[in-house]
Amino acid sequence: PEKTNLFVQPQTQLTPNSTYKIVVSPDVTFKNGSTLGEPVVEIPFTTLADIPDVALTSALLSGQTLTLTGLPAGAVLEYRVVTGSTSGDWTALTYSGTTASINASALNIVTGTSQVEVRAQGGQGTTVSKTVFLTVDGNQVTMQNGFPLCFEDNVTVTAANLDSAATNLVGIKRCAINVKHYMTEVGFGYEIYLQGSGDGKAVTLTFPVDSSLDINKMSVYTLKDGGLLYLTPDRSQADNNLISVTATDVPDEGGTFVYKVFYDNTAPGPVGFTAPPIVDIENHKVVFPQIQCYDNDCISYVEVYRDGKMVGYVDGSGGFGSAAFTDVDSTLQVGQTYAYNMKAYDRMGNWSWATNNGPAPGEIPNPTGDVKVLFSSDFDVFATIRQQLEDGTIPIVYADGDNADHVIADIKLPWTTSVDEQVRIWWTSSDPEIIKLTSAESAMVVKPADGSDKVV
Repeated sequence: PEKTNLFVQPQTQLTPNSTYKIVVSPDVTFKNGSTLGEPVVEIPFTTLADIPDVALTSALLSGQTLTLTGLPAGAVLEYRVVTGSTSGDWTALTYSGTTASINASALNIVTGTSQVEVRAQGGQGTTVSKTVFLTVDGNQVTMQNGFPLCFEDNVTVTAANLDSAATNLVGIKRCAINVKHYMTEVGFGYEIYLQGSGDGKAVTLTFPVDSSLDINKMSVYTLKDGGLLYLTPDRSQADNNLISVTATDVPDEGGTFVYKVFYDNTAPGPVGFTAPPIVDIENHKVVFPQIQCYDNDCISYVEVYRDGKMVGYVDGSGGFGSAAFTDVDSTLQVGQTYAYNMKAYDRMGNWSWATNNGPAPGEIPNPTGDVKVLFSSDFDVFATIRQQLEDGTIPIVYADGDNADHVIADIKLPWTTSVDEQVRIWWTSSDPEIIKLTSAESAMVVKPADGSDKVV
């Protein structure tokens, strides 16, 4: 024959995944005039099955069972495990419905690294893959130093300084946080079983966070004594939307802990001086005996400003119901009035001013605070006001013809002073039946019924 290729065009649609044969008649004549002759030539072949749309939702490892979910129902598939540059053999995948359970005891799997690839048998069509994660079903697995264990939800556990000869276990399952709080929950809560031995042992727990939220306003909390305990976070993996904490209290005999990520973008409530300041002239100090502030989590510290300059801070760890602050400065001038303000910070870096709430970042603090303090003793203030009343610097206003020795008409009393704008004069009458105070600034004079003079 001049050519060895044979092309056959079926006249009807062939059925997928079926066996056929091509039968060549012995009467076929070649171009040179010879015929094929006996025996009859039969060429068997099998049509391929329809190539399915391959899908895979997750690859989860629990114990020695690898579970694949989200597979196409009724498809003929195969799978392999790829870890780094090492690829396993393609193996027929037996499953029912949309889930496959594979005995993983002989597979080389590194959670968080290994990929399960799935495709139609024969290699036709697309290949899909998923990273293998441990299930968060509470199943306990062994921890090894420096070997990350990656759970679904992208929660990672990494141990250090464990005694390799001891029992070192971790198990994770999701849980609800049934504790009253005023922060925003991020992701799931996790109940984590930890057991390990070794000097300097530590287990780092890494949790995923919502990329739409500012990670600097997030932290990890644990349940303790019926409340939430703040844990100092590691945000070094912020670019990967991950936040971590390190547990060093891993029990030798094992224990269960609850962890949860929270978001707090709420500024602290107004901070205020809630008791009158005490001026100590001799020791050059002003004492604020009580400072109070509220936050939906916890106040970290409060900065105290005098005339716009920070002069100290109050640590919030002791609470603000009884917090106090003392401003000691040898340059405080007697007779000078100073304006105090405060700026409160919570643990997420949110802040607010006492009187200038919400200025833009970098704005100069308002020096006019809630509290203005006259740096002078009460005795000196009283003496100055008495002298000013006597010499008329602070005048009492009488009606025409009246004076301090004789009045028959109403009196206008001063209540402000030149000593300081915050110093007020409050008046009382030794005989309210004769001179009756009608306001802070006026008094009504009532003539005695018998017409006699009265000294009031």
